[in-house]
Amino acid sequence: MRGVSGDQNDADVVDEEEMHRRRRLLERFMASYGPGSTYLCEAPKVYTHPCVQYTMRLSVKKARVSWSHRASRRFFPERRGSTFPIPLCRVAADSDDRVEQVVDRSGAPGEPDRPGVVSGIHDWAYDALELSRERGVIDREGSPAPWTEVAVIRGMPGGRGITVTSHVENLVVRLHGILFLLQRPSATVDLCFSEHWFRLPTGWTEERLYAEDGCHIIDIAAPVENLVRKLHQMHDQEEKEIERQRLETEEEREKRLLEAGF
Repeated sequence: MRGVSGDQNDADVVDEEEMHRRRRLLERFMASYGPGSTYLCEAPKVYTHPCVQYTMRLSVKKARVSWSHRASRRFFPERRGSTFPIPLCRVAADSDDRVEQVVDRSGAPGEPDRPGVVSGIHDWAYDALELSRERGVIDREGSPAPWTEVAVIRGMPGGRGITVTSHVENLVVRLHGILFLLQRPSATVDLCFSEHWFRLPTGWTEERLYAEDGCHIIDIAAPVENLVRKLHQMHDQEEKEIERQRLETEEEREKRLLEAGF
C-alpha cells in the first residue's frame, strides 16, 4: 500500500543531512550495542541486580513526551505479561553520533554501576492483529529508497496511554537523547499519560511509523507529541458530543412528561 497515514504529511521532504546523521548514528549503535553485544547479553542481570528503571510519560495538556526514572534494587515490570528489560543508551554529550550506555554511578564506593533500563513487553495479540493488515509504504522527496512501515502506535489496555510496537527485527528507537533496541516484531514499549483522567478517544485506532527502507531507526518524539495533540482534540470533541446528546435526551424526556400531563 502506497500512501501517507497519520501525521506523515508534515515530513514528506527528506532532509539529506539529517538522514546522513541518522544512518551514522544507527551504524554506531549497532556496532557497539546491537545483537550479540555484551551490552545486550548482560541485560538479564537486572532481574536480580540493582538498576535504574526509566519510563516514558505523556503530558496531554502540554503535548510533551519525557523520560522519568527511579533507582530500583532489581527490575520490576511495568505491567503483567511477557515482559523483559531493555537496556538504554544515550547520544554522547560531546558528539551527535557517539553512543554510550546509560548508567548511574552515584552508588557507594565499591558498588557496581546501575544500568538504565525500560520495560518491554511482547504483544501476543500482534499476529492476530497483523495477519490481514497491509503494511504502509510511502515515498518521500529526496530519499533514494521508499519508506516502509516499521512500527505502529496503538492504545494501552484500559486507555491509560499508548504503545509503540515494532514490525521488524532490530528497530532502534530514539526519544530525545536516549536510544533503545526492539529486537523482534511484537516487541512493545508503553508511554503512559501523566493525566490520569485522560482516556483515549473511541474514534482513534492507530498511527503508523515509517523509516527509510534498510535504515531501521525512528525518532518518536515529534510523531508522539503530534499524536497527543490530535488525541486531545478528539477527546474534547467526543466529550462535547456526549454532553450534547445528554442535553437532548433530557429535553426529550421533559417534553414527553409535559405531553403526558405531568
